[in-house]
Amino acid sequence: MKRLTLLLLAPLIFSCGGNSSEKAESGNVLENFSFSIDTVVMDPGDQLVNLQSGPSKFDLSPDKRLYYFIHRSLGVLSVFDLEEKKLIKQLQFEKEGPNAIPNFVSSFHAFDENRFLLTGFGNIGIYDSAGVEHLSIPFGTDQFTGLSDDEG
Repeated sequence: MKRLTLLLLAPLIFSCGGNSSEKAESGNVLENFSFSIDTVVMDPGDQLVNLQSGPSKFDLSPDKRLYYFIHRSLGVLSVFDLEEKKLIKQLQFEKEGPNAIPNFVSSFHAFDENRFLLTGFGNIGIYDSAGVEHLSIPFGTDQFTGLSDDEG
């Protein structure tokens, strides 16, 4: 019985290994590696667009026609038209007061041309293009009761 099992498994064992008839690949794994970069040059007009930390906090309008870039610590929102490739306007949000945006914007989302979601380390808010805050959700350990220091 053992010999019969060995005899039946022999073709399977010998077919799974051995020398490959494929040609050996060259030692350079990046030989066929290539990449391309798309760039878009925008005309800022007579305005200054501060790209100090790069355009890391940005969004596109739902129709993909407008590009919104917010400078995360200055609170300046630059709006570019992607078809005309130029700066349309800059909106200055308040850093202090009742309509203040988070001190350091960590996330930005454009709902449409007039409503934006800005989040920070202690606040989430929805603002309009005039800089008025419509919804504020404070977020911090003091907002939750019953948490220990470790849980906070």
